[in-house]
Amino acid sequence: MSDVARPGTVVPATALLALVFFDVLRVWLPSLLFIVGDAGSTSAVVMGGIAIAIAVAAPLVCGLLGGAAVRIGWPVGVLLLVGGRVLLQFSDGGPLQFAAASIAFVGAGIAFGAIGAGAPSGRQARIAVLLGIVGSAVIHTGLGTTDLVWRDGPAAWSALIVLLAATVLAARNATAVLGPDRTPTSGPAWPWWLMGPVVVLIGVLTAPPGRMVTATDWPDVLVVGAVIGAHGVAIVTAVSARWFGPAVAGVSGAGLVLFGTAGSLQAASLTAVAAQVLLAAGIGLIVGAAARADIGVSLRRRAIAAAGFPLALVVIGFLYYAGYDIALPFPRRAVLLVTSTLVAGAGLFIATAEFRPALRERGTARQVLAVATATIATAGVAAALVASPTPMQPTPGAAGEEIGITLYNIHMGFDPDGRMSLDQIGDVVEGTDPDIVVLNEVDRGWLTTGSREPLRILQERLDMPYVFAPAADEIWGNAVFSRYPITEISIERLPRGRDAMVRSQLIVIMEVEPERRVALIATHLSHVDLQGDTRLPQARAIAGTLARLQERGVPVIIAGDLNAEPDDAELATFGDIARSAVPEANPTFPSHAPEVQIDHILVTQEFDVVGFDVPQTRASDHLPLTARLVLRSEDED
Repeated sequence: MSDVARPGTVVPATALLALVFFDVLRVWLPSLLFIVGDAGSTSAVVMGGIAIAIAVAAPLVCGLLGGAAVRIGWPVGVLLLVGGRVLLQFSDGGPLQFAAASIAFVGAGIAFGAIGAGAPSGRQARIAVLLGIVGSAVIHTGLGTTDLVWRDGPAAWSALIVLLAATVLAARNATAVLGPDRTPTSGPAWPWWLMGPVVVLIGVLTAPPGRMVTATDWPDVLVVGAVIGAHGVAIVTAVSARWFGPAVAGVSGAGLVLFGTAGSLQAASLTAVAAQVLLAAGIGLIVGAAARADIGVSLRRRAIAAAGFPLALVVIGFLYYAGYDIALPFPRRAVLLVTSTLVAGAGLFIATAEFRPALRERGTARQVLAVATATIATAGVAAALVASPTPMQPTPGAAGEEIGITLYNIHMGFDPDGRMSLDQIGDVVEGTDPDIVVLNEVDRGWLTTGSREPLRILQERLDMPYVFAPAADEIWGNAVFSRYPITEISIERLPRGRDAMVRSQLIVIMEVEPERRVALIATHLSHVDLQGDTRLPQARAIAGTLARLQERGVPVIIAGDLNAEPDDAELATFGDIARSAVPEANPTFPSHAPEVQIDHILVTQEFDVVGFDVPQTRASDHLPLTARLVLRSEDED
């Protein structure tokens, strides 16, 4: 291989490294939440401290290695990453899963540090990191959000072996050109720190396909295409940023990142799709913009910065997601807006280096026009690709027919050991033969839980349409599947009280028999109630909804994780209007050793309860609750 071609070997090695890293991240974060967090028994502050302690290991090691960060850090980092990833495939949840993911996470950081110190071009290396991250997001979407680590069988192992073998081979080839004694290196250290905020914006706002599904309800094939298109824009703009020049790329990128972030936060609107494209384009321009060479920067500083961007990712991610459990002194979304401002500020800083010379160049106006036109056109195409999937056509049941309802808090799709369990959840729910399914803790794309889209996965199993009700944010809340036609839908926020997380009630009216309608209130009350001023007002709000529906003459079912036991005041608010469909207390939490019943199905007097069950399973940290109901004839009422 010629000396001219050799520097290019760092790009595939870095891209594959970043791809495996993002794959590991989607396991490490849920492991931290569900294994270390232990179903909420560990405080968010303690979990954040543990996460930061692990993330700081890589920059600390690179700082200690100093000039040897390339020679020693590169092989050690790659070995830890690949070894940890293999161990992950063998693990079956629990502490081993968290340990394996942590080893791989630290290994990736050390390897990034070696790249930052020794890569011939820091700009190319960072574009390669971006390529790996978006490549992982595309593969994640193409796999239906069920990554290889959650799959068993020869196909999953074969794909993993090919991926890791390619990573090791690319890393071996890159060894020949990494290091100051082989190829002159240049470039500042600070752009590497920038990759932390960049990965947060991608991981939270553009990578989760659930955000796009929430906004559009497009079919899977179009969602995959849209994710590929949006992230393809990021790579195209990153590669072409140097052609635009630092001034144009930096200023345009800053504007696109700010506008794209603000628009992407509104996940429930179609404009969010266009905003995601704008955000991806802006990120690409800023990452790809050439920063001034700074040969005087030491290898140690570049190694620490490159190894530290996962640490920056963890700190920002903790601040954002902690806002769901801790009452922060500022709005939770402010974290992402400040993050986008940091990235935009970096773009402006890059632009100022050559701003005046760029203005004197004759082609500047054309470059600005080209960037603006391409961005607007791409966003317009994304917004115009509105698909109209063929909706399922439910039909009412026969008079006197049993109505089967299943309630399940699915724990964001993870079992108590931190393993993704959507297949097992699907088996459990399908086995109850339900007509109506109420799900709590539905997470459609949080980075901390692996960015999955559970509703599409479960819809394939149940073959029923669903309604999603946001609660904590646009992609986290409650859902209802129904084989009956839905005639009315409304979503109401519940009193927040002292809970940092917003709660909601989803009111769905269904035609269960010809010309006979039933209302379902699906909800999930707060687990925070230190002084009785949070959950009780929420229960009273639901009781008010119940009373209004009864005034309309509509039979009502209330289903949800109420975080209250049968004799608690919250249940008493419903008085004699709604009674439990489970005659005797049946504990539903925790699933491995049930002690308390906090999940409830309540019905009004128009229903007869002809059966109930509490299936025993560890697919979630809660047990499901099922009931068989018969709606009395109007003459009996």
